[in-house]
Amino acid sequence: MTRQRLAILTASLALVGAVNAPAGLAHAGHHGHHGVTHTIKFLAKVVRSSSSGLLVRNQQGKMLWFAASEIAHPTKHHQSASRSHHRRHATRVADASQTTAPGVTINIVGLQPGVTVLITETIAPDGSITITITLPTLTKSVEQTASGVVTQVDDADFVIDPGDGSPMQFDMAANTLNDLNLSTCDTVTVTYHQDAGVLIADNVVITGSSTTGDCAQSYDVDGTITEVSGSGLSIQSDQGSMSFVVDDPDITEGFNVGDVVDVTYSQDSNGNLDASDVEYVEGDDQGIVASVTPTKLTIADATTGEPDVFIADPGGIQLSTDAFTGINVGDRVDVCFHTTAAGLIADDVTDSGPSGSGHQGGNSGSTGSTGTTGSTGSTGSTGSTGSTGSSGSTGSHG
Repeated sequence: MTRQRLAILTASLALVGAVNAPAGLAHAGHHGHHGVTHTIKFLAKVVRSSSSGLLVRNQQGKMLWFAASEIAHPTKHHQSASRSHHRRHATRVADASQTTAPGVTINIVGLQPGVTVLITETIAPDGSITITITLPTLTKSVEQTASGVVTQVDDADFVIDPGDGSPMQFDMAANTLNDLNLSTCDTVTVTYHQDAGVLIADNVVITGSSTTGDCAQSYDVDGTITEVSGSGLSIQSDQGSMSFVVDDPDITEGFNVGDVVDVTYSQDSNGNLDASDVEYVEGDDQGIVASVTPTKLTIADATTGEPDVFIADPGGIQLSTDAFTGINVGDRVDVCFHTTAAGLIADDVTDSGPSGSGHQGGNSGSTGSTGTTGSTGSTGSTGSTGSTGSSGSTGSHG
C-alpha cells in the first residue's frame, strides 16, 4: 500500500472508527488540526497470513494488505507521494513485542484466518504514520458465526473452507468434537469466540454435505488416449469416446496419444467431465524368457504361450533388476508393466531363475518304471534268476 493510498484510508477509517468501533476502540485525537497527533482504531479479520505479509478484511469488507517487509522492520521509513509540499514517512509496528493483555503476545506471520485483530493508525504532527496491529481484548460473549465445508478433522480441532480462500481452524473439546461425528465434506455453521489468537468453536450445526470441488463424486475409467494437451484429454474406452477437461496442466504432463490410462474424474454442474488424476493402467505378465537384451525382453506368456515383448522405460525408470541386466534365456519371470504408444513398458521384473530343472527330473522317473518285471526275480535265491533280480533292482531304484 502506498502512502498516498494510506492517507486516503486514514480519512475513510476515521469515519469508520467513529461509527462502528466498539466501546474503547473509537479513534482518539482530533482530525483536521495541523500539528495534532491523530489516532484511528478499527477491527479487522485475518484473511491470509504468510511469509510475504498479512491480508485482512475490515468490518466494511475492504481488503487491507500489510507487507512482511514493513512488519519485519518497524523502524524502516518508506517514502510516498508528497502532500502539502513535504514527504510523509510511515512505520508499521506488528511484531512479537506488541501485546494486548498480560501473557497474550501477537505473532502476525502465524495468525490464523478468521482471527480478529485490532489495527491502530497514528499520524504524528510531522506526517509520519505508525500502524500497530495487536490482538484485541475479546470475551466469550462476543460470539461470531461462520459457515463452510469441513476440509479436515483432527482429535481436538477441525478446519472449514468458508469459500473465500481463507480456511478457518477451530479448537473444540475432544469429546464434544468426537460426538459430532464430523466428516470432511460436511457443510456446517459454526458459532465461535476468539481466545487470544485461537478460534474456539462453541456450537457446530451440520447443515448438509458438499458435492462440489474435492467433494464431488468421482469415477474411474480406463482407455487409450486419442488426444491430450495441458487443458484436457480424450480417450477411447469400453464406453466409447470420452473427453475431459483438466484444471492443472500437470495432470496430463508426460502422457501421449496411444498411452493406456486410468482417468479419475467428476462431472460438474454444466455436464463437463473434469479429470482430477490420470495414471497408467498397470498390468502383470508371467512367462519364460525367450530372448533378452539390456533394453528388450521377450517372454513366452505362461497362459497363452504367445510371445510378449517388453522394453525398458525410455523415461529412465529404474527397474528392480537394473533394466534387464542379469536376466537369462530360460528364466521364469514376472513382469509388471504399463502400455504406451511405444509398446509394453516394464516397470518391475522379478526373476525366479532357470525353469528347466523340474522337467529333467520327470524324464528320469519314467525310465525307472520299466524295471518292474524284474522285481519278481528278487525272490530267486541264486543262479541266473538272481541275476535277473539284480537287474530288476536297478529298475526299482529308478
